[in-house]
Amino acid sequence: AFVKACVAFLHITVPSISDPLERLRLLALSGEVALANQLLPQADTLFRVAVTAIGDIPPFVEDDVAHTVQSTAPRFVSLIARLLAALLLVPGDPTKGPLYLFRGVFNVIKELDWDEDETCKLDLYASLLVTLNQFAQESLPYHIRSVESNDTLYLGDPAMREEVCSLSGSVLETALELASKMHGSPDVSIGRKLGPVVTRLLDAVLTYAETLPSLVPMVSVPHAIARDRTQPSPHNPD
Repeated sequence: AFVKACVAFLHITVPSISDPLERLRLLALSGEVALANQLLPQADTLFRVAVTAIGDIPPFVEDDVAHTVQSTAPRFVSLIARLLAALLLVPGDPTKGPLYLFRGVFNVIKELDWDEDETCKLDLYASLLVTLNQFAQESLPYHIRSVESNDTLYLGDPAMREEVCSLSGSVLETALELASKMHGSPDVSIGRKLGPVVTRLLDAVLTYAETLPSLVPMVSVPHAIARDRTQPSPHNPD
């Protein structure tokens, strides 16, 4: 009863925090606490609020102490990776399916207005793809005691695998469209950041090539971009 009361308090107070990054962090953490204590309805609600809060993250924030403008990308990518790791264990909804929270994350990321630094969106897509692909395994890499995750609830269900393949394909296709657009940008700084991020996308696909073979034909695009962006310039062999 005490933990349930604490979780209810968090649900009321955390959304009022003004710092969008801190709000997202605490919403995800509150969801983890609820999930660890088998408070599944409360965990579901907190994670849904966290998914919505992703859309509130700006590309830059002003440091009032140093009087500088800083990119939120590094912390944002880290927070999304942690949120996705928790969502991996959330039991699916009987009416919305096993991946409805992941579809929500994907949709919110697509709508982010981050024209100044869209390499962050590619990083987020890579994190989403890696986590989604873990659903294609026979067993999830970790579990919470007394919580039945989707690998148990949907064991042997071909519809589950089809949904994983469909959503993973949509994520990769969207990421590659964005990468191709950025690849043609004359901005040198974008080119420098693009190679490592696209390489991460390529690695995510090839790592799970055996379990999600439908994604393999799509690797030619990230491979070509990664090759172009990681080869040394002929004018600067160093």
